[in-house]
Formats: sequence, C-alpha cells, structure tokens
Amino acid sequence: GVQLESTDNRRWTALMMAAEQGNIDVVRLLVDAGANVDAHDEQGDSALTLAATRGSQSVVKLLLELK
Repeated sequence: GVQLESTDNRRWTALMMAAEQGNIDVVRLLVDAGANVDAHDEQGDSALTLAATRGSQSVVKLLLELK
C-alpha cells in the first residue's frame, strides 16, 4: 500500500501537496486515511500553511476544523 507519510525532496507529504493545490477531495481522503495534518516540511510549513499561502479557503477551513 501507499505510505501516507512518504515525502518528496522538500519533505512534502501527499497531504501537503493536495493542500497546496487546493484539492479538497484528496485532502479529505488523506485525512480520513490517517494522514498526519501536523507534519512539517524542511521550511517549517504544514498542509495548513501551504493551503493558506495559496488561498485555498476550503482546505484551510477543513484543516482548522481538525485542530
């Protein structure tokens, strides 16, 4: 199976990538599968900060509701 916490060279998880792209459906899927919403990349960014930077309001709202 897929490792939810696998990262790329920036230490971005699949959740971070989906959040940064504003893909709410994939974000929900990954969160429901147990993805770590508090993971941080090498710059200290999380899925929440990446979504906020890109202006993905629906993703930001969803991630804040999980806090």
